[in-house]
Amino acid sequence: MGVGVNRIGTDKLIASLKAATGPDRALDGRIWAEINGRDVSIEWCEYWDRNGLLAKSRTQPYDECVVGVFGRGDDTNFYTVGQSNPPSKYTASIDAALTLVPEGWHWRIDSTNSAAIAKNESGYQLEYGVADFSADGATPAIAICIVALQVMRMAA
Repeated sequence: MGVGVNRIGTDKLIASLKAATGPDRALDGRIWAEINGRDVSIEWCEYWDRNGLLAKSRTQPYDECVVGVFGRGDDTNFYTVGQSNPPSKYTASIDAALTLVPEGWHWRIDSTNSAAIAKNESGYQLEYGVADFSADGATPAIAICIVALQVMRMAA
């Protein structure tokens, strides 16, 4: 995971996550696109007669897929056309957000919607407030998304 991460795209996504006020399916789609090496744009989808989140591959074969279609009003449907599964609800679910944490990294959430992540043998540093990355978010899941993407950005 994170193989196709683009530093500029990740920085913009992290800024959007920090500004989020709650779970957001469009952000979930952007996270999915980022970790799958795709650039996203909002484009008109003739088939659905509405805007959709289009994800274009950064590498060959340079394919593209619709990650989600914006409904009318607040109704937004997210799924991947041409891909097997819809984006996980990273910004709404702690379990989904934790799938973004790279293997070997330890995480912690505190009562103020702060998340921290550290790479060490046992995670004991987190017990003493020492973390490699930390972030605040509107929800614990969003905070985890932010720190996980910070790690991926560092590795890119």
